[in-house]
Amino acid sequence: MGRWLRLARHLFWRTDFSGFWPPEMGFCMELIPVLKRFGYRYVLVDSRHVEPVTPMGWEEVRYRPHIVRHCGEEIVVMVRDRELSDAQQSGMDIGWFMYEVHERTKVCDFPPFVTTATDGDNGGWFRNISDKGNFWGVFCQPLLETVRRG
Repeated sequence: MGRWLRLARHLFWRTDFSGFWPPEMGFCMELIPVLKRFGYRYVLVDSRHVEPVTPMGWEEVRYRPHIVRHCGEEIVVMVRDRELSDAQQSGMDIGWFMYEVHERTKVCDFPPFVTTATDGDNGGWFRNISDKGNFWGVFCQPLLETVRRG
């Protein structure tokens, strides 16, 4: 983690990185003290690996941040929606995505925090340099414009 922080500070010209996305979503509770020592406040964890201590619905597990404790240290866990994340690997339609998020969160009696995350080396559209055929030009930019319009 120290090596990554040195590289990230150089690449992104900043010193503060509040969150950590473990490679290959590899997270275990023993990482919490290490992450805290490096100054992280939150970690991204796959939805399949979140096991609540108290009973809660699937929508609470998936769409709420959680505080997790181990060996006297605590960190916030942001949960990624695995299915939505997997769907974005090969390309996805904004309309489908917005509908799917709506359907998944309509039962929430709290403001849902929906997180998707995918390795950039998976799926050809992340590597495609054409704006007409990649994640940024076909999905991300139009999604942001749609959200800005309300």
